[in-house]
Amino acid sequence: MHGEVLNNSTDTSTAQTPNSQVRSIKTRIWRHARTSNGYFLDVSKISNLTDQQHLIQIDKQYKASSFTGVKFLGKNKQRYIEIYPNEEIEQRFLTEGVLYDLGSSKVQLFPCKSVNGEGKLIQVNLTDIPFFHKDQLLHDLKEVMGHFGTLLDIGLNYEQPMGWFMGSDYAIIQQLLGEVYPKLSHTITWTNGSDNEFCHAPFPDMPIWCRYCHDEGHTKFECKKALAHIICYNCDLSGHRQADSQDQQHQQHQQTQQEQIALEESTTEASQPSPPGDQAEINLAQDNANLQDLDAAIKDQNLEDEENDGDDDEYMPSASEEESIIEDMRDLESDKDEVANFHQQQQQEVNIFTYGAVYSDSNTQTPPNSAYSSNYNESTANH
Repeated sequence: MHGEVLNNSTDTSTAQTPNSQVRSIKTRIWRHARTSNGYFLDVSKISNLTDQQHLIQIDKQYKASSFTGVKFLGKNKQRYIEIYPNEEIEQRFLTEGVLYDLGSSKVQLFPCKSVNGEGKLIQVNLTDIPFFHKDQLLHDLKEVMGHFGTLLDIGLNYEQPMGWFMGSDYAIIQQLLGEVYPKLSHTITWTNGSDNEFCHAPFPDMPIWCRYCHDEGHTKFECKKALAHIICYNCDLSGHRQADSQDQQHQQHQQTQQEQIALEESTTEASQPSPPGDQAEINLAQDNANLQDLDAAIKDQNLEDEENDGDDDEYMPSASEEESIIEDMRDLESDKDEVANFHQQQQQEVNIFTYGAVYSDSNTQTPPNSAYSSNYNESTANH
């Protein structure tokens, strides 16, 4: 719990003016020492000095014989000294601390007393403190914070380097084992004459609290007072954010439903076979290709026969050749019949694609009237 403030342990102001060259640092290390009369010095605030140089500075101001012992603890940026002054210099050591002359500036380092007894230590950072006179303010804060435990230290925080007070404070309290204390809350109130005063106190392990209204039990994002000043960009109404707008939620729900329906339709189309119309088109295209190949084969056969006839008009075929020619002519007739059958099959598939059923035969291509129309005509004739 190292820290830097601008007032000493007796709460007398050490805030410096811009022309002052002395910088006051108060050690804030709250822990038990080896024995009960120990103190701590936060030497990490004095950079670029070795442990030996720190001991030389303390000896120059107080002499080493004025202390019963010293021990360096921590590392680098958290280096501090556990030190035990004699009774003869203890009060002087508390009020004057150790003065370091760093050439361009001076630093006055004040010690803090080690913690005695067993119990829970609580560091409370007070904010929104009323702007009273310093003596009156410290008196009120000591009294009200003393209700929550043994007050180890309290002080006002000042802005650096000019020393403005901006309404913040700190307090260190110790709650001893076996003792009963009032519950520490985020908002601390007290009475100053006829006026009711308050300040806010963030502290470790505190319940959930709102940074807007400072009530406990909810956060700023759930605070009704904070939401009352928010305007929704979606519906232009106050009291909620765009993400919580009912119109926004309805649009998102509709979009989700549309996406789900589109996904289901695409999945259904992928799993179902091609429609009858599509399959009829495929079959028709295949039949046209087969028909063209067959027509080309017949034409080639006829052309070949004409060329053979023109080569030798006086040629007389033998009996076996005559039988072969007759067989070829039969094949040609069969091919022509097959072409006609292909044409008929092609027309039937066109009808299937167009009307959904076969309405034609070898003599007509006109679809008959529907059964409903026939029944209707018969009924009309009977009447």
